[in-house]
Amino acid sequence: MYILCILSFFIVIGLLVYIELYMKNIYNESFKNKKILKSGQKHVVFFGDSILENSNYVDYDKTVESVLTNPKKYGYVVENFAEDDAIINDINEQFNDFFRTNRIPLSKKRKIRDNGMIIISAGGNDLLNKYHNSKNNVKDMSYFDNIWNKYKEMIKKIEKNIKTNVDGKYKNINFGLVGLYFPFDKKYKNYDKLVEKWNKNLKNLSSKNKNMEYIDLSIVFNNKKHFVDDIEPSSKGSELIAKQINVTHKKVINSN
Repeated sequence: MYILCILSFFIVIGLLVYIELYMKNIYNESFKNKKILKSGQKHVVFFGDSILENSNYVDYDKTVESVLTNPKKYGYVVENFAEDDAIINDINEQFNDFFRTNRIPLSKKRKIRDNGMIIISAGGNDLLNKYHNSKNNVKDMSYFDNIWNKYKEMIKKIEKNIKTNVDGKYKNINFGLVGLYFPFDKKYKNYDKLVEKWNKNLKNLSSKNKNMEYIDLSIVFNNKKHFVDDIEPSSKGSELIAKQINVTHKKVINSN
């Protein structure tokens, strides 16, 4: 009986070790198959709203992510944590997901390639909710100022988390701050000054931080074909966003 108990014990231990090794192998293989970054390959991580995650409005092969990953166009590796309808408060949770993801062992810090860049699009839904949906007066800038302060605090938190949770080699990772475009539909024309002010603030913030670049969409979104549902990026819009991200990425990488 004693010998049987000892044998059962070792069998259980053996099974547990086998399962652990098997699952580790499965995990490693799944990670390799998910995101394989070759030497010199361009790498971006998305946080934000439907400007970066527009799969609810266009076919997947027409999304911003798909255009950027297309090897015949740009050939990026894209890690997309952006969500449709996201507001500024959601971005920190998306960033937490970036670190909680099972793509790396928990014991290791997250790695971002030398030629990697974090792309952030946020603020548009906050402004839309406060001014359009809640019908607040566009001349009342107190709402705008509160939203802008939230945005700046979000950026500070992300920078702090980068230094804490990302491999030290990449702590000076560059950020691409995506600006707002002017919706083509006339019902949004009252908010043009808010968009102008927001983009001006983003541009100023970027110019004061050497690791930040402003990504201007307002200069390229100028046609009804660039939109779907009046305000969301269409397939044509995806191409414009991808192009602007690529232009900014090239500028940053070439300057390093």
